[in-house]
Amino acid sequence: MKAGYTKNIHLGMIFKKHFCHKCGERLCKSPNVRLVSPGDVDWKKYNRIGQMRIAPVGDIQVTEYNFKCHDCGSIVEYDEQLVIHKIQKKLKSNVLSVTELEQNKEWATKAIKKRKKVQSVIFKIVVLAIIAIIIYYVINGGELDLRLY
Repeated sequence: MKAGYTKNIHLGMIFKKHFCHKCGERLCKSPNVRLVSPGDVDWKKYNRIGQMRIAPVGDIQVTEYNFKCHDCGSIVEYDEQLVIHKIQKKLKSNVLSVTELEQNKEWATKAIKKRKKVQSVIFKIVVLAIIAIIIYYVINGGELDLRLY
């Protein structure tokens, strides 16, 4: 019995163009659908509806997306494609050989980890700045009137 479902897709899959490193054709999104049961290891990751946990009643249908090339049929996960995309951009070529991938993989992985850390720090700074501005207005007696109409 299916108790719920969840879909996970990265924004980069929607808004960016990615190309196959084997043939150079544009990649498309390929859904990967599976059922997660209450006894599975991944159950804790998906047993939420909104922000509330649900009792382990049944299976959860999980849809995750990968990239797929229509020409050569290769399937690449999103995180791996980020590394490939970085290498493609550096070498200015969509088609890469195995040696080019191996030589630049470590560099690209480090660059992506660094970018993710910087994005995380910037996000935290922006959130803290917004909270500080709200607290400032509340302390100074200003009324904070948020109208969303």
